[in-house]
This record gives sequence, structure tokens and C-alpha cells, in this order.
Amino acid sequence: MPVGTYMPRPWLNFLNDDGTWPTSFNTAISDYFEIDSKAWKCAGDRAVHDVTYTDDEGREQIGGSSYMYVSSLGGERIENSFFYERLNLPLPRIPVAHDFDGNTYETQDGRLIPVDFFHATRNLLFGDGHVGKYDQDQGPQQPG
Repeated sequence: MPVGTYMPRPWLNFLNDDGTWPTSFNTAISDYFEIDSKAWKCAGDRAVHDVTYTDDEGREQIGGSSYMYVSSLGGERIENSFFYERLNLPLPRIPVAHDFDGNTYETQDGRLIPVDFFHATRNLLFGDGHVGKYDQDQGPQQPG
């Protein structure tokens, strides 16, 4: 799995040991999926994707993702993950990325951004590569 942060800048993340920004998931997979694709923005997102920040050159940038990566998967084969080895989840049930909503999140510069739940059924990217839905009441929904 690619190594990347749970969300791109400006969301609160660790810095690399040398003080540089770590790679975000959407940047880590940009060879396979365009970083500026409209698919990174959930239609129900009114607060996350468009949060702005000032980059290291002083330019205003947009964060650019409505989805959170399960960064604990990074750097390992998914078959070596906690989900697979300890929880015995098959690849089609291992969450890799999901909608970023339902909490108050902090930006790197200390802003607190409240993000409402914008839906009870969430979009998820699963370990076998399919995108499906997860309903808070019914659990994972089978693709089809």
C-alpha cells in the first residue's frame, strides 16, 4: 500500500524528520489517478475538499480531498495489515479510504473546522480496489 498521510495539507499531520511535508495519499497515487480529478470531491462535501492553505511559496492552495486514507496501511502489503491478519477481514471488506466527515478537524495552522455528517451511507475504497458503500446501520454494502 502507498505511504501517505490520512489527508492532504492543510489538515493536521506530522512533519517529516527534516521538517518537510509528508506525501498525501492523493499525491502518492497520482501516477494512477489524477490529483485534480473531480472524483476527489464528494458531492455532499461542503467543508473539507475546498479548505485552503498557504503553501511554502506563499500561494493559496485548496486541500483537494473529501476522503480520508487509512494511513496505517502504508508501506505494507495489505495481507500483512491488522485488518487482514488480526480481524480476518477479506480484501473486499478492508477499508482503504472513506468519506472525511462527522467531527471537528484541525488544520496545520490551528484552525478548527467542524464537518457535519453529510450522509449516513459513506463511500469507501476497499482493499481489493472496488469502491462501495458502507451504511452506518447495515454495514458494508456488496457491490453489484
